[in-house]
Amino acid sequence: MADEKQKLRVLLACADSELSRYVARRLPENGKIELAGWTEDGARALELYRDTRPGLVVLDTDLFHVDGLTVASRIREQGGKETILLLSAFQGAQVLAECNVLSIDYMMRKPLKEDALYDHIRLWAAGMEEREKELSEETRFRKQVDQVFKAFDLRTDSKGYAYTVDAVCACRRKNSGLTKEIYPAIARKRDTTPANVERDIRYTVKKIWKDCEASVLERYFGEMAVRMRGRISNGRFIKAILDYLSRQDEEG
Repeated sequence: MADEKQKLRVLLACADSELSRYVARRLPENGKIELAGWTEDGARALELYRDTRPGLVVLDTDLFHVDGLTVASRIREQGGKETILLLSAFQGAQVLAECNVLSIDYMMRKPLKEDALYDHIRLWAAGMEEREKELSEETRFRKQVDQVFKAFDLRTDSKGYAYTVDAVCACRRKNSGLTKEIYPAIARKRDTTPANVERDIRYTVKKIWKDCEASVLERYFGEMAVRMRGRISNGRFIKAILDYLSRQDEEG
């Protein structure tokens, strides 16, 4: 049996009673997972969270009495840093914006097959230690990117904003092609198409490059902002953001 300290404690709050019962029954079979509790009620989910302090919180947007996003908001208001997996039938701009603000770690689109949710939790537990390190570092980096983007005066509830931040973070993790790997990966995560991802990022980049004052662009991108004014590509923009953040890290 796995050491108790190494187990992933999971709180399952899902509006689908059959899915909840199935996953709740399967989780204890895994030696690396401990079921903290399960419920279909958002108010009860908050009680269970306070009582058990799970490592992974699965929240459904359609919970009774208190919806999943509100539960997530209250968890974050209490200073909770736990991993949150959100189940939602909708993944439009407003939901994506709320998830970004609440630092939702992952989303799965409903309806779900029973095994899909269980397998995701199982795989999460299998790589828990390494994933926690990666998530901690990725969260820190994402906050740095968000801080830079605040200077560009963008609407944070736009799809283009979310996709562009995703692309910067993805390009930092691996040196992959935007068209062949990064756009498709973001599309899978955000439940859209690679073409939509590319288009919305291109619109966001052009808006930044066109509307921002030259002094703001030069602060982050140096002389390139002047040379490339009005004709910056997605790839060049992302590379410029990464170069700027790299310089900031080197300077401490």
